[in-house]
Amino acid sequence: MTKSSIPALALTAVAVAALFSLSCSAPPPPSPTPALTGTIIRIRQIAASALLQGQPAIEIEVRSERAFPVRDELTVLRIGSREFLLSRYPESGDTHVLIFTLSVDEFAATTAGDAVVVQYGRGEQLDRWYLGRLDKTVR
Repeated sequence: MTKSSIPALALTAVAVAALFSLSCSAPPPPSPTPALTGTIIRIRQIAASALLQGQPAIEIEVRSERAFPVRDELTVLRIGSREFLLSRYPESGDTHVLIFTLSVDEFAATTAGDAVVVQYGRGEQLDRWYLGRLDKTVR
């Protein structure tokens, strides 16, 4: 090795170290989940719900342009701070629609104007569909 090649080797080592540090840096943070929205398309009273052992019920039917994915996790309807867990897809199997079943007492305990969202899992979740405010007169 000649004296003139030593600075070139040092420069090459610095360049390799710089490239290595660039290629090993953390990836940029993921972009936030885009806002998902939907609509309450129907609120109806059911005289006898099979999900509530023949008791009267209120069904809240919601729709989204982006399908509600089939997951191995509870689908939750949140109205204000209350959570409702009884849900199903319609008989057609359309995954853009979910139908939630509430007892008459549960629905009576909700407040008109509260925010309504669909999410997966209980508690505060980031991945949610915003459905607007509850209008209890929708039938």
